[in-house]
Amino acid sequence: MLFAAFAVITAFTAPVTGGAATWQVEPGMIGTQYVGRAPADGPLIVKDWRSDGGLYVSDDLKAVMFYSNETRIGVGLETFRHREADGVAAWEIANFMSAPANRETSFVSTDCGLGPDFEAQRSATEFVVAVVDGSKAPAEELFNSGIVAAVQVDLKAGILAPVSVAGVYCIQSLDD
Repeated sequence: MLFAAFAVITAFTAPVTGGAATWQVEPGMIGTQYVGRAPADGPLIVKDWRSDGGLYVSDDLKAVMFYSNETRIGVGLETFRHREADGVAAWEIANFMSAPANRETSFVSTDCGLGPDFEAQRSATEFVVAVVDGSKAPAEELFNSGIVAAVQVDLKAGILAPVSVAGVYCIQSLDD
């Protein structure tokens, strides 16, 4: 019985390979409840992770949020709980994974998908999020180099599924 419990815990905390980077489930973040109010003296910190923003579609779907610390970038799916009296949203982290990345040189791209023609296939609730090494990303609108980790996001089902970076393409807007 003790071995079976250990096997289940190990399965949920083991690294998941996603191309060049290793995705890691962060079990200490899952189930965390917080209010998304940034303090006046700096960024919002949730359990030693800096909140770096995210995407919200509706109260009925998961929101995808981005976090970082000194050595990793995290992607979380979060459930809307309620609004505070001042309108600030309260959340519960339902799923959370991180990949090794330097937050000073890397960024998260949500304009990504599988294959160079991914725009025709993606939806507002199912898409790919990529961690990109900004020093290696080309200055092209459509690119697939510099991507160090990628995860398929399903906001309806609340699923984060690592995918190989080999077939992931992203779009970046280029300043004129």
